[in-house]
Amino acid sequence: MKKRFTSEDIELLREILEESPQYLEGIEDNILSLEKNPSEEIIDEVFRTFHSLKGITGFVDLPSVTKTCHSLESLVKMIKEDKATITNSIIDLLLDGTDLIKEIMANIESAISNYNGGEIEIDVIGLGEDEIEKRVQDISNLEVESKPEREEIIPEKDISEGILSDTFLTESLNDFTEEFSENISELDELMLNLENHPENKELIADIMRAFHTIKGGARLLISLNPEPNILLSLKRVEKISHSLEDVFQSVRESGTDFPTTLVDLIYPGIDMLKALNNSILQNETPVEIENYIEKLEKSLDELASEQKVQKRVEGKREETEIPPSFQAFLNITEQFLDFAEHFNIKEGDIKQLERMATMTISALNAVELKKVDTVQKILKAAEEKNSKVYKDRLKNFSTWFADVVSRYTRITATISPEDETKRIGELLKEDEKISNQILEQALVEQKGTSEKIGKILQKKGITSEEISTALMKQSAARRKAIEKTLPTALTTRTIRVNSEKLDKLMNLAGEVLTLKNQYQHIAKEAELGVQSVTKRLKNSVAEMSRLSNELQAVVMSMRMVPIGTLFNKYKRTVRDLAKSLGKKIELYMEGEETEVDRNVLEKLADPITHMVRNCVDHGIELPTERKAIGKNETGYIRFKAYYRGSYVFVEVEDDGKGIDPNAVRAKAIDKGLVSPEETMRYNDEEILNFIFIPGFSTSEVVSNVSGRGVGMDVVKTNVESMGGKVYVDSKVGKGTKITMRIPLSLSIFKGLMVEIGSQQYILPLDVVEETIKVNMKKIHNYKNFMLVEVRSETIPLFIAEELLNGLHIELKEKSFEFDLVPLVIVSEEGNRFALVVDQFLEESEFLIKSIPDYLRSDSFITGVTILGDGTPVLILNPTKVVR
Repeated sequence: MKKRFTSEDIELLREILEESPQYLEGIEDNILSLEKNPSEEIIDEVFRTFHSLKGITGFVDLPSVTKTCHSLESLVKMIKEDKATITNSIIDLLLDGTDLIKEIMANIESAISNYNGGEIEIDVIGLGEDEIEKRVQDISNLEVESKPEREEIIPEKDISEGILSDTFLTESLNDFTEEFSENISELDELMLNLENHPENKELIADIMRAFHTIKGGARLLISLNPEPNILLSLKRVEKISHSLEDVFQSVRESGTDFPTTLVDLIYPGIDMLKALNNSILQNETPVEIENYIEKLEKSLDELASEQKVQKRVEGKREETEIPPSFQAFLNITEQFLDFAEHFNIKEGDIKQLERMATMTISALNAVELKKVDTVQKILKAAEEKNSKVYKDRLKNFSTWFADVVSRYTRITATISPEDETKRIGELLKEDEKISNQILEQALVEQKGTSEKIGKILQKKGITSEEISTALMKQSAARRKAIEKTLPTALTTRTIRVNSEKLDKLMNLAGEVLTLKNQYQHIAKEAELGVQSVTKRLKNSVAEMSRLSNELQAVVMSMRMVPIGTLFNKYKRTVRDLAKSLGKKIELYMEGEETEVDRNVLEKLADPITHMVRNCVDHGIELPTERKAIGKNETGYIRFKAYYRGSYVFVEVEDDGKGIDPNAVRAKAIDKGLVSPEETMRYNDEEILNFIFIPGFSTSEVVSNVSGRGVGMDVVKTNVESMGGKVYVDSKVGKGTKITMRIPLSLSIFKGLMVEIGSQQYILPLDVVEETIKVNMKKIHNYKNFMLVEVRSETIPLFIAEELLNGLHIELKEKSFEFDLVPLVIVSEEGNRFALVVDQFLEESEFLIKSIPDYLRSDSFITGVTILGDGTPVLILNPTKVVR
C-alpha cells in the first residue's frame, strides 16, 4: 500500500536515509552474535538500534517501520528479561524484520531518487509488518503459557528505561537544541525578509520547512522518554511548530501573498519557541501556550473566511480523485515478472514470491485492471510446484503486460499540453469512447456521492480497459506537468569525518594561506630585483611541497573507511547460504581495521559476494562428507586484509575441497579454449587462471547460488578496473585462497615518466622491476624476435615506439646518449620483458584521471594525468601494450 508524502516530508526522508545506514550496517552483525555468544551488552545494543530506528522515523509518519521496530524491540526486551530463550527461530525473526526495514528504506530511496517536486506516493505500508508483529506475538504467547508466573504489564513509556543510556539521550538533546537554535535564528531572518517581500513563495516554503524540521526533531525526542519538564517542553514545541506550519501551508495553498496582518502573530510564536528551547536547556517548567494557540487558530479561521483560503482537507478531497500513478504499477509488475521468471519453483522461497505477488495484486487493484485472478493462479501453481502450469500462466500474464507497456508508451509519447488538466470523462470523449450525453448523465449521478466517475461509467458500458487507458493518459500528463514546472531536487551524499581530521585540515589550510602571502611578497621582491629572492623562492617551494603532501594525506584519510564495514555484511550471507545448503560454516576475519578508499570498498562488494557464494556452494563440503575424510564438520571461510607498499591485499580463503587443476584442463579442452597438447604446457598454478574466463565453470550443476560461470569473471573484471590484480592458490582437498591486490586509492599512484618517440608517457611503478641502460651489443635478433642480456639472463625485448605507433623501427638507427639503450624491465602476471624507451624523465606520484572507453585502445591506456604546465600525459599498461 502506498502513502502520500509532501515536499517537506521528502527532505526529512532524505535525512532518515542518511541516518539509517549507521544503524542497519551493524544490526545484522549483532543479531548473529546473539546466536553464538549472547551477552547483555549485545542485547542492549540490538534493542537500542531498533528503538533508535523507531525514533528517527518519527520525523515522518512511517507506520510500517515504526510497527516493525516496536515489535522487534519488544522481542529483544523479552530476551533481556529472560522471558524468551534465544533460538534459531528468534534469530530468523530478527533478521527477517531487519530485511523488511531495509526493503522499506530501499523503496523510499528508489522513489525519491528522481524526485522532481510536489507530492509523491511511496510503497511503505503492508509489506510484511503485520506478519512480523504476529510472529512476535506468537512467541510471546508461548512464553506466557510456559512461564505464567513471570508475566507482568509494563507501561509503554517504560520500554526504554534501563536500555537507552543517559549518554545517548543527552547527545540527542544536545543535537536537537543546537539545531533548534539555528532554525529559530533562521526564522527571525526569514520573517524579516518575508515582511518586506510577502509575495515571495520561496520564503514561505523555507519558513514552513523550518517549522516542519523543528516539529520532527521534537517528535523524535518525545519517543525517547526524557525527564518530565523536558518532555512537556518538547510536546509544546511540537504543538506550536505544527500550528505555525499549518498557517504557512494554508497561505501557500491559497496562492496569495502572505498577509501582513499575520506577521505580528507569528513573531510571538517564534519567541515562545525560544523560551521553550531555554526550558529544555535548563530543564525548567515550560511556558504556557494554550492562549497563543487559540489566538492563532482564530486568526487563521478569520483569514480563511475573508480570503477564501482553501483548507488542506478540501485539497485532499481533490487529490483522492487523482488515480495512482501507472508508472508505479508498471514498476511493481515488472519487478514481479522479473522475479517470477527466474524463480526456482522446486527450491525457491515461496514467501518472497507471495510477497511480490501481493504487491502486484495491490497495484492491479489500484489501476482497476482485471488480472488479479491471473496472478493468484500463478501463485497457486508455484505452491503446487506445477512447473508447466506455472510457466504457461506466467507467459500469458507477461504477454498481457507487454501490451499494456506498449499502449502506455504510445500514450505518453503523444501527450499534449492541453491534456494536463483534462478529466477522465473528457479524455474518453476525445477518444470517442463515450458520448457527451452519457458523460453528462454520469456527472449528474456522481453529484453528492463519493463514487468515482470511472465506476459509474463502467455501469454505462465503458470497459475497464478503456478507462485504464484514460487513467494512464491523465497520470502521464500530470507527471509531465510536474516535471515542467518544478525544479529538480538535489540529492546529497554525506561522509562522516573524524573531527581531528577536520582540525588538521583547517590548520593546513591556514598554513597554505600564510604561504600564499609569502609568494606575493617574493613576487614583489622579484620585481624590485632583490638578490636573495631565489633562495627564498626555493624554500617556499619546498614548504609548498610539504604542505601539498600533508593536504593530500589528510584529504585521502577522510575518504578512508575500515574494510571491516564490508566484511561484517557477509556474516549474514554466509549464515543464510550455509543454512539453505545444509552446511556448517564459520566466518573468520583478520585485519578488519585496514582502511581503504570508500570507492574501493564499494567496488569490492561484488567480487567478494561471488567468491563467498563459490566457497559455500562449491568449496566447502557437507558435514557428512567432511567427517568421512577426517575434516571438522564445520568448515571455515576467512577474510584477511593487510597493507603492502601502496596496495591493500584482500584474501578470501576456505578449507573446502579445492579446485582440481585436471578438471579445469578438461573443461578448457571441452570448451575449445585450448588443445589437449597446449594444456600440458600450463603448470597447475597457471591452469587455474582459466576459471576467470567468462562462462567457465567446473561445476556440473547450476544452482540458484552459483555454477553459471560468471562469478570469477566479475571478480577479475572489477578488480582490474581498479588497477588491481587477482591471484588464485588452491590445493585439492585442502581449500582455495583468492587474493586481490588493490591500490589504496583510485586517484593517486606512483609512476615512472618516460619519453617514447617525441611523446611523454607514464608507466605504473608497481610493474617496473628496474630501469637500466645497456650497450647495443647486448641486444640480439633471433627469428624475428629481439632479445637482450640482462646480468647473464636473456629476456624478450620490445621497442615501445614501434608498438605504440605501428611503425617499424630500426634500433641501430636511433641515437642514444653514450650509445646506451634505456630499458624498462617489466614484471607482471608471470611475464618478464624489457621495453625500449628514448629517455627516463622522472619518478613521482601522479593524479590519475579517467578517459572515455572509446579512447582506451584495447585497455593499454589506463588513464591520463595533467602536468604542472597543463600538458596531458597518457598512462600505459605495458603488458597490454606488448600484447
